Amino acid sequence: MTLTRILNTPPVRAWIASPAPGGPAGRYLTNPGAFTSHLAHLLLALLAHYGPVAGPLLAAAIAGILAGRMWLHRSQHAAFTAAARSVTVLAPPQVGPGGADALWGHLTGLLRPPWARLWHGQPHLGWEYAWAGGTTAGLAIRLWVPGTIPPGLIERAAEAAWPGAHTRTAPASPPLPPGALTAGGTLRLARPEILPLSTGHDLDAPLRALAGAAAGLGDGEHAILQVLARPVTGARLRKARRAARKQRAGQPARLTSRLLDLASPGGHARSGSGRAASRSDPELAAEIRETTGKLASPQWETLIRYGVATTAAPAPAGAGRWQARAATAQQAARLRGLAHALASATALYTGRNWLARRHLRRAAAAIASRRLPRGDLLSVAELAAIARLPSDPALPGLARAGARAVPPSPAIPVPGPHTRPLGVSDA
Repeated sequence: MTLTRILNTPPVRAWIASPAPGGPAGRYLTNPGAFTSHLAHLLLALLAHYGPVAGPLLAAAIAGILAGRMWLHRSQHAAFTAAARSVTVLAPPQVGPGGADALWGHLTGLLRPPWARLWHGQPHLGWEYAWAGGTTAGLAIRLWVPGTIPPGLIERAAEAAWPGAHTRTAPASPPLPPGALTAGGTLRLARPEILPLSTGHDLDAPLRALAGAAAGLGDGEHAILQVLARPVTGARLRKARRAARKQRAGQPARLTSRLLDLASPGGHARSGSGRAASRSDPELAAEIRETTGKLASPQWETLIRYGVATTAAPAPAGAGRWQARAATAQQAARLRGLAHALASATALYTGRNWLARRHLRRAAAAIASRRLPRGDLLSVAELAAIARLPSDPALPGLARAGARAVPPSPAIPVPGPHTRPLGVSDA
């Protein structure tokens, strides 16, 4: 009797009723249209009810965040410029070929920890080629160093990179005369920043071209090529490596190009065929190799500015208004020509990438501020090709290091009171 009852009992799982599909996921799967319409009506009702209050609060919060970020960046730059100094580097008689690579590779250690960069910012350096015309004609190569960097660190690094070089440290001063008529611009990478500049040519050729462009400066005229650089953080490197992976996959590096490919008819089919064609494209394979070599070394965020200024009066005293205007226009045209000549000297760096001229608003104030908001990604080799000491001994106007006074050897006897010295020697 007991066995018959057990056999005739229905399974336990038959007594448990299967639950009806519920929850947001279940309602969306069963009826996507109704769920989407209901969600849209709910969002509109919330916006109509809370919008008049939440909208201004949200706008005020966004404005406050942007204002706080701007204040933080300004305070960080104010801390950099306070007690900033200018380190003039005097070139030795013989400049080694690898000195610039050693300098910028050594200075990569200036990268701060993430928490320090977040609040205090990452200090940057300014490598400047400065020319003066007239009777004081000459070329000075100097490093602008923020006040937050310990004294003597940059000086010792420069003297270690170029044995025999001397450094002279002074408080930082404006690179161009204040109140002078100025023309200038910015040099930015024309193609995606993962593509490298050319560094296989004669590295002294661009410096000779720069010196030739600045050789025609007259009385009261000044010229400068300013290279601002700071070590790159991890987030910027990760972004560059993602762009390199997209390049290897055959995808365009720029976001706008990818969006246009998706929006155009047959974009998905073209993207698949593009990946297949990229594997057999020899030019793309060469770009991938050069991109990999660039990202293998430490990276610097770099911004290049150039400018020419004059303090000479455009017209003689007593000239009429129209004559003064014509003289001022002629002087401004001359400054623009000199500025374009400085920028054109960098065309020798053209390779897979090149430096393109960009307009710079308020060139005098921008160059004098030495502020680095956001720059382009350059490797140590690329930066060393731009910011370096020239090895050409015939470069005109370059300030070079003199001989150091060496103390006499202990083996040489010290002259007594009755000994007549023959002279003083420098080594």
